[in-house]
Amino acid sequence: MNKSYIFSAIAAFALLTLSACHDDTPDGKTTEESQEFTISTKPLTANEVIGNDYENINNWKLIFVDRAGKIAAIVNRDPSKTDAVTQETFRTELPAGTYTVYAFANTYDWFDDYYGISSLTVGGSLPAGFDNMQYGAGAGWHEGLKLPMTGKKNVTITNRIDEPFDIEVVRLYAKLQYEVTNQSTKSVTLNNIEILPMAMGPIPMFPDYTSLGNPPTATLDGTTYTTVKLDLNQSITTEPTKLTGYVREGFASSHPTGRYAIKVSINRDGKAEELLYALTHELTYINRNDWINIPIVITDYNLSVDVNFYPPIGGYPAVVKEVKNEEYYIKFGTEGRFAITPHMYDAANGGEMLTNKQMSASIKSISDPNGIFTTKPTFDATTDEIVGELNANTGTATVTLSCTVKQTDLVEFTYERIIFIIREN
Repeated sequence: MNKSYIFSAIAAFALLTLSACHDDTPDGKTTEESQEFTISTKPLTANEVIGNDYENINNWKLIFVDRAGKIAAIVNRDPSKTDAVTQETFRTELPAGTYTVYAFANTYDWFDDYYGISSLTVGGSLPAGFDNMQYGAGAGWHEGLKLPMTGKKNVTITNRIDEPFDIEVVRLYAKLQYEVTNQSTKSVTLNNIEILPMAMGPIPMFPDYTSLGNPPTATLDGTTYTTVKLDLNQSITTEPTKLTGYVREGFASSHPTGRYAIKVSINRDGKAEELLYALTHELTYINRNDWINIPIVITDYNLSVDVNFYPPIGGYPAVVKEVKNEEYYIKFGTEGRFAITPHMYDAANGGEMLTNKQMSASIKSISDPNGIFTTKPTFDATTDEIVGELNANTGTATVTLSCTVKQTDLVEFTYERIIFIIREN
């Protein structure tokens, strides 16, 4: 699936170009077995800017395995070079033949040791199962640490002039970029952002190039899920604050909506709040190397309810409404049918009431311990009302109302409020 219509989820890749030519080797001699390699990194589109050293190439290793399964060459970046680069050129010599090239970039000593890469030697063989090796990915990756990249490709070297080869080395994680804006009328401090549900467990070490930008082809649904959190404690203004996180590839199928969701913890005027943003239906999967831009707008949405009550003939029609923080209390003095209509207002936009296209509502849960309902409340999507009927019993029931506001083409904001329905004589 092309993700550009959602959020321009465009991958950055490292491109390795190989050419065999008649040229001088380091000692000045010309040989037909001298190859020139250029390793480079660049985004596929200008929409993603690679501005951090840890997203560029810091170290790299190439392993050439011939058709007999023997390691013909291992080429490492010169250890004296410690700068992050977008491209680098070097030479080596390989006889003509067909090779499988395994490429690693931005790996660590623990990585090379754990996956047996540091023990490989020229003339030896790869460990069994190397082709299908699994990377034990955590749900996320820490910003500021070099992002590991891998690649794999079969090449045939004939040692003819102008014989180019290339291999893509892709990130093992997807890149999430949050753009957070405060459009509310109050000061906001962003405490943390969480994305869920993120699967945990191994993923293929080497990429399936045909799936990049599309759903991962590997079976990645696990039994263990978690959230990936960015802890921030950062003031948010009307100018977008850009924050970056890195997450494991996978699917959101374990979430009841089948979509990934975002939780945002803030302090608004010193009061702690937790906001829930549900991403629109397109973001049902995340693949390695994706770039996903997620705008989050913090604003003042106020919920108001209108109540209509239809008591029986001779019944007492009075309805009393009270609002306490995020709770709404509606009192009825007799039995009868009722209709509750929710309205959402944007306080940051002059108190404008949102339209049905901007806001939708549903009942999340009902609790009626005293049995005051003859007919339990339901949401009528035609009239946008919560309708139900009260009986002669007295007591209190609660209806948890979930209102969803569509902020952008990507992000929806879920606003939950509790309505207390009180039946008294």
